[in-house]
Amino acid sequence: MGHPPDHWNGVKINAGLVFCVGLLWWASDSPSATLTLGGIGGLAAYCFLAYKEAMAVELRLSPLAAHFALNALGLGLSAIYMGRVIARGEELGFGRFVIDPRDIAVGYVLYLLGSLFFHAGIQLLRPTTQSPTASSALRPSKRLAGWIAVYWSIGMFTACFAGQLAAMSSALVQVLKGFVLTSTCLLATVPRKRLPLSTTVFIAFMAIGMAGLLIINLSTNSKLEIMTAFLPIVWLCVLHPVLRKFLPIVAVGLTALYLGFVQPVVTRIRESENRGPADVLMGFSEALSGDGVRTNLSSGFNDQLEQFLYRGCISIPIGFLYRKVEENGLQFGASTVFSYAFVPRFLWPDKPNVTRSAWFTYYLGFSPSEAEATSATGMTVVGELYWNFGLFGMLIGMLLVGLVTGKLWRMAGTDVLKHPLYMHLYVFLITSMWGLEGDVTSQVTGLVATALIFAVLFKVVAAQGRLQGKSGDAHREDFAPPAAAG
Repeated sequence: MGHPPDHWNGVKINAGLVFCVGLLWWASDSPSATLTLGGIGGLAAYCFLAYKEAMAVELRLSPLAAHFALNALGLGLSAIYMGRVIARGEELGFGRFVIDPRDIAVGYVLYLLGSLFFHAGIQLLRPTTQSPTASSALRPSKRLAGWIAVYWSIGMFTACFAGQLAAMSSALVQVLKGFVLTSTCLLATVPRKRLPLSTTVFIAFMAIGMAGLLIINLSTNSKLEIMTAFLPIVWLCVLHPVLRKFLPIVAVGLTALYLGFVQPVVTRIRESENRGPADVLMGFSEALSGDGVRTNLSSGFNDQLEQFLYRGCISIPIGFLYRKVEENGLQFGASTVFSYAFVPRFLWPDKPNVTRSAWFTYYLGFSPSEAEATSATGMTVVGELYWNFGLFGMLIGMLLVGLVTGKLWRMAGTDVLKHPLYMHLYVFLITSMWGLEGDVTSQVTGLVATALIFAVLFKVVAAQGRLQGKSGDAHREDFAPPAAAG
């Protein structure tokens, strides 16, 4: 069992990193040095913070642990790579624009600051008391596997008819569709002794869950969504001591899968004329053929790795927007769509898309129009807040986003396996960390809409428990957390 540390120590470490990198940026005229040395420090600090956060919770994965792991990539490895690119004097392209290396260094410091305030906001409202249920004292449940299957089926049904159901509420559709991921994660995280299934049946359940998850996520043609489908496998290996020794193999395998298959195949599909869900699935099917495998291997792992690290440098869009502010001033909300973002789609069936990533792709020249954009280029929440409201507006905005995220985490609690809805909210918060690299409207409306939906769902569950004369612990017997080894 994890013992929660003084979580504010993590904020202090984060603040120390920001101070050191900021001082380096201020004292040095070398963007390459700022990014390279800052990236080395960021990689070490964020890996350490991710590890400490993971070890402090029963399930060995938390929203902040996911956030720090992403930062280790974007503010660590990618920053180091970008420092090398700048040192070689290469031109830094961003769509039809060329970015000054000094602006990228500024963007790096800005993102560090925004991430610190986001961290502090979460820390203010997150749950701090770990109160797991002792799984050894609970009897096996015959209903558990059945309930997991029901939630998986709800998610699959919603995913199959997402287009029709989205006319009511796209936020609700996303919540319901997410049950496919959550139910598969439940299979991976609930201790095996709580599931009265043989090893063969358990493997069959996991295979079916993963198959549905992969089909849904492959059809999105999103590299991030496709790799998210493997979260249950990683979680399973992390929690179970027998499988934990295979984690290095899983990590290497997923890296090779992404660089040698997912990234090149998705890129080719986006460049083709047929990009519907069926076309995407067909494209991946062809990529698994002999000719497809040879084509992927010929693309070169080194080239794919460099593309990944370049695109993963989140200080590039922020540096670009920093220069726009210097040249044209602040936007004061002009780039956001909050004026209609919270209007339910069933009241406005023709409501435009809330996300601004396709528009930004067009703005940069990656696409001839917003409608024809085949990829989503994120401004990052930090970058868009800075573009609209400046430094102090960005810091306040990131603090508020952190507070909302922390409040949602507190709603889920620390014993998230006590009911599938709590686990569902927990998984949503973990995956919402990816959204920080998108745009502010999508991130904020997603968090607020999710808070409202889950508040209603939790009230319904609580009312049902009272009507049945059961306590809030009635569901703990079915969803007791595993006693993960330290």
